[in-house]
Amino acid sequence: MAAMPIARREAAGGVGSLELNARAVMKSSSASSLAALRQASASGVDSQGKSCPGGVTCGEKADKMVWSQSCWDCLEDYKEFYCEKNSLTEPKPTFVDVCASKDSAYRGAYCKKFAEADPPQYIDPYCFFDGSEYKEVFCAKMTLASEWKTKCATDADVGGTYCEGFATNILNYTEAMQYSIYTHCHGWPGFMMLYCASKKKSANIDATCANHKEVGADYCETFALQKDISADCSKYPSYLSLYCDIKASKNVSHDTCASNEKVSGMYCQQLALKKNGFKTCWGVAQFDSTYCAEITWPVPNCETMADGESLPSPNP
Repeated sequence: MAAMPIARREAAGGVGSLELNARAVMKSSSASSLAALRQASASGVDSQGKSCPGGVTCGEKADKMVWSQSCWDCLEDYKEFYCEKNSLTEPKPTFVDVCASKDSAYRGAYCKKFAEADPPQYIDPYCFFDGSEYKEVFCAKMTLASEWKTKCATDADVGGTYCEGFATNILNYTEAMQYSIYTHCHGWPGFMMLYCASKKKSANIDATCANHKEVGADYCETFALQKDISADCSKYPSYLSLYCDIKASKNVSHDTCASNEKVSGMYCQQLALKKNGFKTCWGVAQFDSTYCAEITWPVPNCETMADGESLPSPNP
């Protein structure tokens, strides 16, 4: 891409000047722009102190995409037509920094052409300005193509939407890529919900999802069926209750379920009904009486309870 010198900014109200607008569109077709330019006249001097050239001269230069600082300084129609011509070249637009600079009234329309190209052209930082249609189109295309661009992920206008597109397919990427996506996207409100929803499909618990204050509890419940309890998830009552209920339904002895005061009553009662005399459950409310009522074989602790004596802890 050819790099041209940044031109000075024209004062508002110059010949043919238009209001600066990030979403400005070029006001006429190439033919009418050229006709207007050739009829234009300019007085005064350019930034080098030379007399301004006429519209015919500048029209020929713009039509051939020849850069002229004098024409840029003196004629607004030259700016428009010159940038328009460069944006319409094939097979892709021609980049000229003055057309994409913040001082150009046409940078919105000019930059958008690079996003509409096939494939879209990455123009950073010139075209990533506030309110730019370029970045909306470009980043949307990158999402559809599953092409990662950190600039899109961190942009204040399009970052959230861009990141959400990657969150829904996060398991399709390598571990390194998943880490990069998470690093740059986790601050967007909607990203973590979709990211962790996708991570539920993995066999491994993702610590960032398990410990997320908004989605952690819901995420963890998905893994309650796993054999081993999760240290990251056990802090959530909903996870622990579901995990221990599943263990109890399968008559599985588990120290955490029997000792955690939030779930021990429910868990141990189910074990008692299944005639499981799990030692950690002794002393938990109603376990002793329920267990002793269910069994049909002699157990010293149950006999002691029947005699009205206090129950000692069972031997390991």
